Parts: sequence; C-alpha cells; structure tokens
Amino acid sequence: MYTPPINHNYGTQSDVDSQAGKGKSLKIPGVGYGWSPVDSVIFHDDTEWVPVKIGIAHGSEAQAVERSAGAATDQGSDQHYHFITPVYSCKRWEDFIGNYLRDLGYSTKHGYDSQLSDYHKQFYVRQTGGKEWFVLPLSVLKEALRLADEFMARGGKKPTRLDPFYGNSKREKYEWIGETYSNPAATFKINSYGDPVADMSDRLGGPIKNKKLEFAFMMRRMTGIAPKGCKSQDTRYRHEFI
Repeated sequence: MYTPPINHNYGTQSDVDSQAGKGKSLKIPGVGYGWSPVDSVIFHDDTEWVPVKIGIAHGSEAQAVERSAGAATDQGSDQHYHFITPVYSCKRWEDFIGNYLRDLGYSTKHGYDSQLSDYHKQFYVRQTGGKEWFVLPLSVLKEALRLADEFMARGGKKPTRLDPFYGNSKREKYEWIGETYSNPAATFKINSYGDPVADMSDRLGGPIKNKKLEFAFMMRRMTGIAPKGCKSQDTRYRHEFI
C-alpha cells in the first residue's frame, strides 16, 4: 500500500484544529474519567508513563456505561481505568484538567507535546487521535486529578448521586445500570467466598450483561456512589486507584 510522506497535505487549505472539546462538554453533572488501552506499547513499558484518554460522561451511571462502550469499540482493546470521579460540571472539570495537561506539554497533539520524548512521539506523528489523549507519568496524572478536585471545590461540591441527563430526548432515562420501568437498580452482594455477585432475584425480563455489571461495580467503587444496600462499597473492595 502506498503511504504518502508524513507532511503531505493532499492540497488542503488548512491544518488548524478546532478548539478542543468545543460544543461537546456541558455544564451539567456527570463523571470525569481517565483510562488507558491495555494493548499499548507505552502502557506496558518499564516506566510509569502511560497513554491516557481523559473525558467526561454526562448524566447517570447508566448513561456512563454507554459512553464507555462506545470508547471500547473505537479502540478495540480492554480498558484500564485509572479513575472515575463525579463532577457537578463536566465542562468545568474537563476544561481545567485538559488545559492543565496541555499547558504542561503532555498532550499527543503537536505544539502541546513538549514533555513527550521522541520515543513517545513516534506513535503520534500523523495526529489521528483526538484531543483528549495524553502521555504522561502516573505521578503527573495523580497530581492533575488532585488539582482538578481543588479547582472544582471552589465552585461547588461533588455530587452524591448522578441523575439522568435528558437533553432533547423524551425517552425514559435511568440512574443505575439494571434499572428499568419494572426493575430496581442492579446491586451487589457478597457470596460465601467473599466475592461480589449481582443480586438477580425477583428481576423481570432478560439478564444484565456481565460487561455492564463489571462497569457498574468499578464505577461505584471509584466514585463512592451506589444504590442503597449495594455491597460495592464494602471496605474490602475500596482502594486507591491511579
């Protein structure tokens, strides 16, 4: 297959990127997240550097799983989540942490990648990824998250629940994974081996896919937000992420 030179532009009149995130994030509650593709060479090298997609999902837990599923389809491999954090304004949070990391030089975009070595840059020559991708040490990611929390605290409190976001849709939206018109939210209990299992008793209709249950358990542990009676908050499963 013929591949043109790196700088070949096919006669384009412009190579200027639009403003990162413009028109996508809204000033409404949801979650901010950061994950890495586990098939990445950088993710598996001998350093603390990782490739991280940082983004937001508006609305509830049930809506966040839809965003996660879409992202998984886009990149193909399993995802390692470093954090999922509840925020009262997706736009305010995403603008802060994105601008902070771009200004430091950890973006994969030209002009904002001063901290990336030639080894890292070789994977981002053609700039085919989105503006939400960063390559950075885990210690920098952890500090960015801490500063974002401090910044957000000046304008409001972290949500203790995540209501569905309707936008222009009139279809019924739900707060929790497994929740429907006829079913309550999926919750987890602890079996005799000490493992979390979904409580499927008295549910109507078909089963909940394991993928969704896995995401729900992870999100509840990371955010600390769970339906009443859910054992995902048991101390044996709580630990520091990143």
